[in-house]
Order: sequence, then structure tokens, then C-alpha cells
Amino acid sequence: KRATDVNESYYRQEIDFKINHEGYDVPNPFGKLNVVLMQNYRWDNAITGLKPKYIKDSELDYNFDNGENVFDANNEFREIDIKSIKYQTIRIKNIQFEQQDKLEHVYVLPDEQRSFKQYYSMPDLNGNFIIKKNEGSDSEIDADYVKVHFTLPYAPPIQNGNLYLFGKFSDWKFKEELKLTYDTLKQEYKKEILLKQGYYNYAYCFVKDASKNTGDLSVIEGSHYETENNYTILVYHRELNDNYDRLVGYASKGNGN
Repeated sequence: KRATDVNESYYRQEIDFKINHEGYDVPNPFGKLNVVLMQNYRWDNAITGLKPKYIKDSELDYNFDNGENVFDANNEFREIDIKSIKYQTIRIKNIQFEQQDKLEHVYVLPDEQRSFKQYYSMPDLNGNFIIKKNEGSDSEIDADYVKVHFTLPYAPPIQNGNLYLFGKFSDWKFKEELKLTYDTLKQEYKKEILLKQGYYNYAYCFVKDASKNTGDLSVIEGSHYETENNYTILVYHRELNDNYDRLVGYASKGNGN
């Protein structure tokens, strides 16, 4: 749902939930349970260490009003369709074979900053991807690698951090090989990467120099409460005398927008 805080309600989402542990003994839910909230299976912005606000019998209530369980809603993911290199799909500018590396090069139309644009509802895979080649019977075997060129016109360059191509195809990590470089002459960020043919969701994620493990999608993509996201709840329990946490509960659901 929209964040309870009025000042954040237009760009953030709040995840309220209850845990029913009937039939499973939890003597000390405040000390021995560790609840993790994840947005689109990302670990970099996961919320950890949540404690129940209320306890009633075997029901633990995690309905907060203090922002503990709130995420930036961000935006729907961008997409590219490279299931075929015989024709250009809607977001592909050009496809050409390069003799030098013996690869097809796919040039994506220049992307644009969306942080100041209105929300536009667009079905996506919440950052996922599908390996697929239209011409072939077994995509896992038949799909070819192609070199995909991304550009993001942006001036001046962002200070104190870097931009990364980000999504399930990056394992939800900020990989050096997916870090964009800035072309001062053309005033744009750019990156070329190898991808196997298919359909991909992606986004531009900003990572501050001072916080290399947490990304911010809103800098380039914007953030709107209407965005459809998938949220996952992981419940870990450490029993008496154990020195490890055991996963005892799991739930995953879209927010329905």
C-alpha cells in the first residue's frame, strides 16, 4: 500500500503483514526471529531485523507507522526484446554484424531520465529476463550472444557515485562490467554488454561512492507509489543453543497495482 506518512505517500510503498505461527513454537519472537523484507528479490535494499509491533496468541503483527517497513516504489523496469536479430523490435535502433568480433551488435534507442516524468503503467517482469530465440526449437541451446549498446543522455555527469545497468541479469548486484562510462563529448552515459538472446528488464541504478552496497533507482528512474513490485518476506528462527538462523517461513506477492 501507499506509505502512511503523507510526505512519502506519493513515492513510497509500505508493507504491512502478519505472521501466524500456530503449531510452531516461538518462545521469544523479539529475540529469536529475524524477519527480512525484499523488493523484487533485491538484497541491497532489503529491510532486516524487523520485530513484531503486537503479539496476540500465535499471531505476530508487523504493522508499523514509523517507516520501518517502507520502500521507495521506484518505477516499472525498462525493456529490450532481442529474441530475434532478423528484425528490429520497438526499442531497437539498429542491428549490424561486426566483422572484427564476429558478433551481431544491437543498438538500443537512447534512454531518458524518468525521475521527473509522470508515472506510466507498463507491464514488466519486475526486473527478470527470459532466454528466448524466435528462430529455433531450444532457446537454451540455439540462442546466440549479441553485443547490446546502451546510451543514456545526461548532463552534467552525476558526482560522488556511478551508474550501473541493473536487474536479474546482473544477479541484482553492481558489477564492474555493468558500470556505465561517461562520454564528455556526447554528454551521455554508455555501456555495451554481451547478452544472450531473449527479453530483458533493466534499470539504471545509482550507487554512491560512500555506500557501495546499496543502490538508488530513483535518481534516474523516478519513484511512484503506483509502481507494481513483488515483495518477499523471509522468516528466520534461531532456536536455543543454535548458532545459525533457520528459514522457517516464506511468502511472496505483488502489490497488485
